[in-house]
Amino acid sequence: MLTRRFRENDKDRALRVVEKENQADALEVQLRTRHIKRLANNQCEAEQESSFWTH
Repeated sequence: MLTRRFRENDKDRALRVVEKENQADALEVQLRTRHIKRLANNQCEAEQESSFWTH
């Protein structure tokens, strides 16, 4: 999608796509960090971890 926006010279839309991607990346880091903290504090079981990482 991003490359198409750049090819179409639609810089505003391309920048919005980049921003959304950055937001998604930040959310993934946040969710992974919270999950690791829960594991470290024995708030969830390691067996459940595989379902978190595969989705």
